[in-house]
Amino acid sequence: ARSCHSSVGSSSGWNQPISQLLRDRRLNIIDCNNHVKSAALLFGSMCAPDALNRQFNPTGDNPSTVCDLCQGTNGNTFCTNQDPYAGNIGALMCLFNQGDIAFVRHTAIIE
Repeated sequence: ARSCHSSVGSSSGWNQPISQLLRDRRLNIIDCNNHVKSAALLFGSMCAPDALNRQFNPTGDNPSTVCDLCQGTNGNTFCTNQDPYAGNIGALMCLFNQGDIAFVRHTAIIE
């Protein structure tokens, strides 16, 4: 499934859904200190803004698939919090245009 996230590290766009998938044992732990790799294996193509940021990619080897769906046009915007698909509205746009599932705040649809 192609997934769209508001950003890695955000509560509704990442922490809550990934934690639930871990609790339900639907997400295999690939690297205990890096859930991004585990999510990449489950979802395949994603737009997970900030997934390549040093904070969430400490060893520099997160797979490029975590940004496959992102739309930024350069290094300053691509797969960052400045990506057109970043944030709640951005993740919904990602879903509308090419994703299968989006993880956003519950109020995002009415915003």
